[in-house]
Amino acid sequence: MSASVNFDMVPSREEASSSIDEMKEIDLSGEAVCESTSLEIEKVTKKRRPVPYVYVVAGIAALNSANLGFDIGVMSGAAEFIQDDWNLTDTQLSILIGILNASAIFGAALAHYIIDVLGRRATFGISCIIFIFGVSGMALALNFAMILTFRIITGFGVGVGLSVDPVFISEVAPADIRGEL
Repeated sequence: MSASVNFDMVPSREEASSSIDEMKEIDLSGEAVCESTSLEIEKVTKKRRPVPYVYVVAGIAALNSANLGFDIGVMSGAAEFIQDDWNLTDTQLSILIGILNASAIFGAALAHYIIDVLGRRATFGISCIIFIFGVSGMALALNFAMILTFRIITGFGVGVGLSVDPVFISEVAPADIRGEL
């Protein structure tokens, strides 16, 4: 199978708009490979605009991916106050800050099993619920052990969410714009 591109055969704007003109693609041996009218060419080159629903769903899914950055940013600002209030050592504070990323790794590693069992939409919703539960628990924590436990839960939810979001977005998007979202 030989493949070639003959740019001399590309129609001008006027030729492409005319339905009468035909374009032939010719390989290196000079044989006609295919024929198509310019109307068919126009159908192929025009992209269909997706409904606004696709953009809304993709935006919401992308916001779920922002949870990790949000939580890291909030914790970096609150870390000094937490250390002072609960008299944490530097080691305890380091563990408290870093445990979210470590548990997110485990959440991401296990996400495909959860997706296979529950599906993408349910996994997306569950990752949001886990994140909200973990953040609420951190806000209500009374000691180091409680905040550490809820931080692990939050990290797991974030890891699952980071894994399912791109898959969910690509599933919702129409095939012709899938890579653009």
